Amino acid sequence: MAAEVRRLIILRHGESQANRDGIWQGQFDSPLTSTGVRQAEAAAMVLALSSPAFVVASDLMRAAATGEIVGAAAQVPVTFDERLREIAVGEWTGMRGDDVKARWADERIRHLRGEDFRRGITGESLTDVQERVRPMLHEVLGRLEPGQTGVLATHGITARVIVGTMLGMEISRMWHLFGGFGNCHWAEMAQSALPAPPSFPLFAGTTWRLQGWNLRAPVLEHAQGDAPNDERRA
Repeated sequence: MAAEVRRLIILRHGESQANRDGIWQGQFDSPLTSTGVRQAEAAAMVLALSSPAFVVASDLMRAAATGEIVGAAAQVPVTFDERLREIAVGEWTGMRGDDVKARWADERIRHLRGEDFRRGITGESLTDVQERVRPMLHEVLGRLEPGQTGVLATHGITARVIVGTMLGMEISRMWHLFGGFGNCHWAEMAQSALPAPPSFPLFAGTTWRLQGWNLRAPVLEHAQGDAPNDERRA
């Protein structure tokens, strides 16, 4: 039975230049730093051992490059999907964390609390992110055969929303139960082999378990710089 379990690995991208500079990214495109490339290579060595069937990556370059590195290590195809992009942060895009704190102090506190509002005034809410990733997840899980593993290369906040959505959690709970997601850390979801109670939430017709959160390659101890906080993760 265990060999038939489907698994989905949700991987955050490696360190980007904007991460290093403390800049709000959202859907702003920022390349991986040399540290970010090393992080992706380290993660790829571990994830390749899972023999993934495919990699789907956000089309933003920091996640796309991470996904390509994993795909090359696992020798599997990589496709790109804009629905895996990070939450859009509107007017905060490209701004340093201190500047956002000074100009939008109340909204920044709301963000740190995980409230469901549009980031950066004109950006996306957590519900907006959930609505765009949900159909993508149905499509990805539809591709997974029994016993197969898929990899999603995405972003910190989007990863939190994906995991919570698969577990049937409310937005407020998923934000607070899943803490900060380090660069090139990942979560592993596994399809439950046991029948669920009638009241238990299903996703794509099945129940899913969180096998691990903030997992990482052991060599990241040497490849990783400061773990970014919520202001640098978006």
